[in-house]
Amino acid sequence: GPGTLAIPLAQKATHVTAVEPADGMCSVMREKMAEYGVENITIVQKRWEEVDVASDLDPPYDVVVASFSLGMFDIRNAIEKMIQASSRYIYLYHFAGESTWSGMWKELWPRLHGRDYICGPMSDVLYNVLYQMGIYPNITTFRMRHDQRHSTLEDAVAELAPQARADTKEQKAVLRDYLEKAMKWEEGAFVLNGSSIRVKIWWEKQEDRSCGYGPQEDSAARI
Repeated sequence: GPGTLAIPLAQKATHVTAVEPADGMCSVMREKMAEYGVENITIVQKRWEEVDVASDLDPPYDVVVASFSLGMFDIRNAIEKMIQASSRYIYLYHFAGESTWSGMWKELWPRLHGRDYICGPMSDVLYNVLYQMGIYPNITTFRMRHDQRHSTLEDAVAELAPQARADTKEQKAVLRDYLEKAMKWEEGAFVLNGSSIRVKIWWEKQEDRSCGYGPQEDSAARI
């Protein structure tokens, strides 16, 4: 993404490598790096599925984090590459159950596209993949609010239309009608209240300790 995690982590660690494929996100991340005076981030502009750990990265890393970025067709292969890149810890953040916005898309999708909305795999699938790999991780579940604020209803339609794949005038009218009923006027803005249940899944690579890759007591973290 735009450095939401990479920048604060870089302020604590010796070095951070951020994997991000989108031009826009990389551009914003570089702007934020300059704004916060952060120079110890390397950006690898690729999809994780395309990354070669040995040639594109600089392993081993003390910590590997994948935060709400696990919409991958081959999740096992993606996790195996994270394990390959890490010398000790892997942290995965993902969703559990239905979020407010996935419920919204379920209601809107038939009206917009004439078919049901199918959610992507949630944390239960992720846990089962790890279990099949012989990994029994630590899990913490928490709820997080995510309220979207917009100065006008038109701004809300413009921002959400790409997510809704509402391209035509008729589709945008359907989206506008939904948002007009769903959004509340609070403190000078249109607000779309939302929340989701999120899961932190993490484990330590015990096997790497015997291979001499464990972090030294006086070393700073690389992420």
